[in-house]
Amino acid sequence: SRPEEIAQARARLAQAEAQLTAARTANPEQIAQARSQIQAAQARVDLASERLRANQSLAEQGAISRDRLQEIISEYRTAQANLEEANRRLAQVQNGTSPGEIAQREAAVREAQQALNLVLSGTRREEIARREAAVREAQQAVNLLLSGTRREEIAQREAAVREAQQAVNLLLSGTRREEIAQREAAVREAQQAVDLLLAGTRKEIIAQRQAAVKEAQQALDQLQNGSRREDIAQAEATVAEARGRLQAIQVQIEDTIIRAPFAGTVTQKYANVGAFVTPTTSGSSSASATSTSIVAIARGLEVLARVPEINIGQIKLNQPVEIIADAYPDQTFKGSVRLIAPEAVLEQNVTAFQVRASIDTGQEALRSGMNIDLTFLGQELPNALVVPTVSIVTQRGKQGVMVPGKDNKPEFRPVTIGPTIGDQTQILQGVNPGDRVFIDMPKDRRPKPDENS
Repeated sequence: SRPEEIAQARARLAQAEAQLTAARTANPEQIAQARSQIQAAQARVDLASERLRANQSLAEQGAISRDRLQEIISEYRTAQANLEEANRRLAQVQNGTSPGEIAQREAAVREAQQALNLVLSGTRREEIARREAAVREAQQAVNLLLSGTRREEIAQREAAVREAQQAVNLLLSGTRREEIAQREAAVREAQQAVDLLLAGTRKEIIAQRQAAVKEAQQALDQLQNGSRREDIAQAEATVAEARGRLQAIQVQIEDTIIRAPFAGTVTQKYANVGAFVTPTTSGSSSASATSTSIVAIARGLEVLARVPEINIGQIKLNQPVEIIADAYPDQTFKGSVRLIAPEAVLEQNVTAFQVRASIDTGQEALRSGMNIDLTFLGQELPNALVVPTVSIVTQRGKQGVMVPGKDNKPEFRPVTIGPTIGDQTQILQGVNPGDRVFIDMPKDRRPKPDENS
């Protein structure tokens, strides 16, 4: 084989070995990313563990259902599995590229080595022998044509002429003209075949056979001499072009996958699988910022609420909630806050946060899409002073209540109010336990309209 082919094969082998070495070497950037993923996964495990401990005590007290506790345990196990996967990924990155990719690189090295061995050993003996046999066969065909036709073939053709002539003579003794003409044509055809054999093979056929011999000889010479530089360059260009098309297709496939640059929580989703989207698709068609409804998730149902920004500071994870559905106004279902969105949503000039609450009781009665009233329950306040919410009025920009004065005439008394739950509002300062307040006053004892705002 030629030195150029050997050099090219050795260069391809060296390139494959270099790629294999690079695949076995760890990437510092990938190691740093894997370690950050471990830290995030560990934080989620710690949070899930703390949440599990808190809810185990609540379950022992009967504050939450066993199904809810099992769900929390499942979330903790999922967090642990994610941490183990992150650790496995770090070990894999530290040890180099994935085993599958390394095996692929090793196969490329073996293939390049085999190609080099093939170039060094030259063309296989079997293929050269096959080409030599083709040359001998083509040469024998030419020799047969040059030697002319054999005597046996000429005698056979002459016998055919005599047989045809006898048939014509038989027809002339009393057969129709059409049959006589047909037999005479057969005689002429047989005679022409005899004349062709006597004259030997035509020069055109001999030339054609000689060209076949030359073609077979050239193929044999090419195998013995190795491939030409032009053929090698053309083949390498074809391979490079095919690899380029493959890489372009792989890039297009990668563009169809949406990847997050870091771990986090999806706060908004404006399209589902199978939906038709355009470059202008946005969240303008989503639900109202103040709506509260039940949505279906993979493990059952949960409550989806949007809490105004002014109240979000009072909402905590695992905070108990009361659920009253429009379809069941006389029933109160229990639940707890599962997720508070880290990002606000601005819709119709209202800034709100999405809050998701799990449903502990009523899964069999509630349905996805139902409208509900959701009440977030805070800590119990013993001996809290409350008044009916309807008794609170505003006068000259101050909040207060109307209490009986002289002759039971309503008098305005400023108060400091606390949170409102249902139809009751806590009074922090301004009235004492046992004080009477007006809820609905007679017309003749109501304050003048200009006194209230």
